This record gives sequence, C-alpha cells and structure tokens, in this order.
Amino acid sequence: MTFLYISESNIDGSVVIYPYMRKLFLFLLGLPGLAIGQEALAPETRARYIRPKYYELGAGLNVSSFKDLATSPLLYTGGSGQFVLGIIRKDSRLESNLSFRFSSGIYASPAELRERAQSVVSSAFISYSRLYQVAISDSDKWNLKVGGKLDLTGNIRQNPSLLNNATGIESFQTLFGSAKISRDISRNDLKRKRFLFVRYKLKPKKRDISYQLNTSFLNTTYRNGYAYINQASIKNSDNFFEDYKFSAFSGFRMSSAIELTRHLPNGNGIKYSYIWDAYKTGGELPKFAMTNHIIQISLLFKVK
Repeated sequence: MTFLYISESNIDGSVVIYPYMRKLFLFLLGLPGLAIGQEALAPETRARYIRPKYYELGAGLNVSSFKDLATSPLLYTGGSGQFVLGIIRKDSRLESNLSFRFSSGIYASPAELRERAQSVVSSAFISYSRLYQVAISDSDKWNLKVGGKLDLTGNIRQNPSLLNNATGIESFQTLFGSAKISRDISRNDLKRKRFLFVRYKLKPKKRDISYQLNTSFLNTTYRNGYAYINQASIKNSDNFFEDYKFSAFSGFRMSSAIELTRHLPNGNGIKYSYIWDAYKTGGELPKFAMTNHIIQISLLFKVK
C-alpha cells in the first residue's frame, strides 16, 4: 500500500497525502500521549500480598535432666515451668518464627543417696527459623518446607552442695539445618454421628499437624571446663568469666517438635506442642549434657 504519493502533474513537486492516510498519521502521532494518559489513570490491579502474621503466647512444662562432669558425676532430673513469646509469619510457601522461651525449676540427684543434692536451673532460649516450601505432591494436604534455624541458649545453675562451685553458667550457640512436614487434617463438612442412643454433630474445623526436625550444622559453646573455680578472687579481680572459653565446632545438638494447630473462625489459633531438645559439649572430659522434654500450649493471635 502506498502511503505517500508524489504527483507528476504537480510542477512544484508537492506531496499528496490521501485523506484516510492523513487520519491514520495523526492517530499514530497521538499514541504516546494516549498511552501515558492511560497509565496515569489506570488503577492498581494487583493488591500487595501480606503474609499472615501471628503473635504467640504460651506456657508449658519442661521435664529434663542434665549432667556436668566438671563439678559432679551425678545425673540431675527435675521439672520446670516454661513461658514462651513469639512472632510467626507463615503461609504455604514460606514460614519464619522468632521465639523467646524461659524456664526455671528445681533438679535433684538420685533418691538412693543419703543426702540429695538440689540444683536450681534457669534457662533462656532465643531462636529464629526460616523455612521454604519444597514441592513433593500435587495434593494441597501435604506441605514440606526446608531451611535453617539459629538458636541461642543460656543456663544458670545454683547448687549450694558444690560449695565454691555452686554457680554454673554455660551457653550454646547452634545453627541448624531444618525440615518440616505438615498435613492438613481439617474437617470441612458437618458430620452427624450417633453413639448408642446419643446423637451428636461434628462441626467443621480447620486443623493441621506438623513435625519438624533440626540437626546442628554448627555448634559452639562458652563455659568453664575445669573442676575448680577460677583464680580471679586471689588476684583481687571480680571477673567471674576469667577462665571461660569459647569453643567453635564443639559438641552436638538436635531437636524436634510435633505440633497440632487448631485455627479458629476469627483467624486466631491454639497450638499444642511436644518439643524434644538435647545438646552436649565436645572434647575431652569434663563434659556437660542436657535433655529437655517440653509439653506446651500456645495461643496464636492473628494481627495481619
């Protein structure tokens, strides 16, 4: 198609543009302005996605045992109350959890001893985990996430039976590799049941159950590995941590958690948990080892 035609009959060599081509030419010139105007007036079509956020408030019971060969060969067992605060952001693809836990209780040596030694133990835990979804099935019921977890743990122990070694302090810093698998066990429909002569209804409930395993990639410790107190008092120094040492790539730690979460209609939730946590120092004697068995219930408050 010829857009421009130069007529030979015109002596002055003027360009002749057909009428319908003149309209097309003017339309093309106006396209940039039209596009800019449309872009400025177009509303936002994609809403910004915000991952659901929950505040966690919980309490539980910690049944545990420990042995510190730096001061005594005895195994101490006991129970302690536990308090937890956390911030959770999660959906099917990504999950992050920032948590603070504190527990304190009384531990005792075996009952067959003539005099039972007691130790008051207070522990604080700060942890952060981040997990990403890995596709394993086309079903929406199963979900597998893998990632990492950082845990900082500190213990303060008071045992008057050890006299000069009455106070024991140690800390563990651990980087875990983590995997979590969960299953949706919701009841989506109303069910009518009968037991003997009693009829009852099972209302729809949104629930999920999960299992998470954490294995240490990097474990470090900070403690005094000697069976006697340091010499700070002799040198007129008040540095309690004078003989404490930081040991990298020392010891081992592993933990796991089984959780059942019930999601309420208002967006909040209730979480029931069983947590197992075990860790120990490395190297030669003396060693420290501790195992925790925690039963916990938490309230989840949805804020986003």
